[in-house]
Amino acid sequence: HINKIKAVYKERCTAMLSCIKEFFPKNINYSLPEGGLFIWIELPESVDSGELFVKCLENNVAFVPGAPFFPNGTKKNTLRLNYSNMPKEKIIEGMKLMGEVLHRELEKETTLL
Repeated sequence: HINKIKAVYKERCTAMLSCIKEFFPKNINYSLPEGGLFIWIELPESVDSGELFVKCLENNVAFVPGAPFFPNGTKKNTLRLNYSNMPKEKIIEGMKLMGEVLHRELEKETTLL
């Protein structure tokens, strides 16, 4: 069972990483997991992932904002994506939607500057 689930998680992780490259803005940073079930995203400093979370929920996509992982919630521009609990097709669909939200929100940020 362990070998089977490892293969499933690897496929999902690879799909999510491919979607990040294809659908997300290029000015973000992300982890390349060597294990575990998550991909860590770092957005431009001006982006609050808590606010982004609300926008993504409006589009039926969820993630974990990163601020609670830092003392005093100091890094608001981070988030964690989980690839363990959705099938590959749903991951691709969700990542595409999230990419659209990210592009819209980051465009707003640049027009405000």
